[in-house]
Amino acid sequence: GTVRRQTERTGATDTERYNATEYRPFACLPGKGPDRSIGYNGLDLVILAEGAERLTDPEVSAIQRYVLGGGTILMTGGAVSPILRDERWAAFVPGTNPVVLNVSGSSVVSDVTGVPLREVTTVTKITPSPGTSGLEENGVPMLWYRKCGLGMVVYWAFDPFQAPFRTYAGRQKLFTDTVSTISNAHSEYKNEIGAELVTFRDDYYSYPSGMGYPTAPNDATAGSVFRVSMPPTGTVFLILACYFVVVVPLNFLVLNKLGKGQLAWVTSPIIGLAFAGVFFYVARDLYGASLSRATRALIVAHEGAPLAYAVGNQEFFFPVGGRYDLKLEGVESVTTTSDFTGGYYGGGGSDTGFSDDLVDVGQVVATNAGVSNLAFREIHFEQALPWQHRLPLSLKLVRSGSQVRASGAFTNQTPYELRSVIVWVGLNQLFLGDVKSGETRSVNELLTSTGLLERGFEQPPMSANQVGLTADVTGLSVGSSIGMEQGRAVKLFYTYSTVSGEVGR
Repeated sequence: GTVRRQTERTGATDTERYNATEYRPFACLPGKGPDRSIGYNGLDLVILAEGAERLTDPEVSAIQRYVLGGGTILMTGGAVSPILRDERWAAFVPGTNPVVLNVSGSSVVSDVTGVPLREVTTVTKITPSPGTSGLEENGVPMLWYRKCGLGMVVYWAFDPFQAPFRTYAGRQKLFTDTVSTISNAHSEYKNEIGAELVTFRDDYYSYPSGMGYPTAPNDATAGSVFRVSMPPTGTVFLILACYFVVVVPLNFLVLNKLGKGQLAWVTSPIIGLAFAGVFFYVARDLYGASLSRATRALIVAHEGAPLAYAVGNQEFFFPVGGRYDLKLEGVESVTTTSDFTGGYYGGGGSDTGFSDDLVDVGQVVATNAGVSNLAFREIHFEQALPWQHRLPLSLKLVRSGSQVRASGAFTNQTPYELRSVIVWVGLNQLFLGDVKSGETRSVNELLTSTGLLERGFEQPPMSANQVGLTADVTGLSVGSSIGMEQGRAVKLFYTYSTVSGEVGR
């Protein structure tokens, strides 16, 4: 992995500051790597070079979820590249049928770095998979990539750690000008998603490249406790002021005038109970509510990956103080509002009180989280979510002038209803509406051919010609499962590794 370190100098120009950027490499042996995706947070790039085929299954799964969540990994070719044949990476590798060749230099690498590469170089030629893009040279994909979920898998046909690259003057520039550009772009829109998720009550969340994020919780009711607030501060102070006026001067004046001052021991508690009743009446909606939660989340899945990446926010309401099990399962990271906004986005936020009650046992659990009466709490979570559901799509594209006819079928093989399904073909959108579990929906629409053209690395959500899907998921719970659910908005972003039919390059 590599971590960027920016060196600042007083009075330095932008160019000087850019040139002062350094990358600190870290190596990790198979069997010693993180088995959770958050173990790779902070890395600009994870390089899977020779030996990566010996990674354990949990380590592979963690790196794949790191990619789904917006990370970038680099797979290398060269004389030896067994990872290209590793079945665990079949859905992520940008090509198949690897063949080792020797080539005389590379004009592609020379053009990218500005430093001529004329030496004989050993490369691994792959047959590009549908939905992958990059730079080819004499039929060899030299710098190739595939977007998976929110992240990217980059493939270099050569091994940058073997000859002639060990002494190649342009190697550093090859890393900084290609990989860092990709990594920075994906980090930016991954952070954008996180920032959008911080506040649950927003009416609209934008998603990268205009993809709609759930607006309001689609099963929230008008009577939700999360739409109720504590009585205004002014009202509380007015009740307290009236209480003190009535219980002390007015109470004693009336009793003294009646010659019954000794009854103050009886009337004062009665007055207190009366004003407590007034306060309970004003706050009756909160006192009458049950333990509740509301969720807003994004699930990122890639065809062939056994686990999905889920990220979201949850709000909780606890009517009675005490200790609670939040019922977290597979959660890799939990941050409170103050942790999340202050640590990552420089915002404000208030401590929810859960920070000291979270325990890491290979996953984050909170079996004894303490709260007070009428407590609202909010967390941000990242979760590894089992995903064995298939969403088969057949698609045939037939070009006709400036337009392309898209025909085929989509089947929802998940146990959940998918609402507002959109199939993305490049920048084109196919609106399929709501698709129930087990239902098949036909596709027959005209697309613009310009929407299938190549785009820059920084343009999410997918590679040129790649196919993806977005939908609102009904019935799928993520995060904590404590209490009654009073609002849920779960969005699915699904990228395909293969699509049956003829999807032209």
